[in-house]
Amino acid sequence: LQAAYRECDVISGEDDVTPQSCHGGASMEFNTHTVLDGQASIAMFNEREPLAPCTIAGSVQAKRSCAFWQPVWWRRALLPYVSSYETLYKKMGELWDRYTDDSIRTECFRGIGYTVIVGEPPRQELLGRYCDYANAAKDMKTECVASGEYLRPRIP
Repeated sequence: LQAAYRECDVISGEDDVTPQSCHGGASMEFNTHTVLDGQASIAMFNEREPLAPCTIAGSVQAKRSCAFWQPVWWRRALLPYVSSYETLYKKMGELWDRYTDDSIRTECFRGIGYTVIVGEPPRQELLGRYCDYANAAKDMKTECVASGEYLRPRIP
């Protein structure tokens, strides 16, 4: 994964969407194995290192992209072990709170909003509520809802 992040870093400048997409794809594939089309299991969740693999990302862009995709993996990895979506999104909020850099925290919370909309089944009508579950202080709700709202018209 670190080699993939380094390759993404050299593709283009820090402000370009290309490295963001590259870092995000590497992060997503590392945890969820999407290109294997269901033929492999997702990475196991480790409570002692819940922010991995984002902790090994080198550049700021890699860390932000990884943090955005982290909730997609958390949802898939944790859903079988929680009793409700409320519990799931509260757990995501606890995990999100472990990030210390504000820009990375923001990207992670945007990822939580994305996760609500693209989840199986999509929970478009519950976007605000799930964002509240994840962020009891409500200081990041705008980021969460905005990310989900951006996707809402793009989801059938």
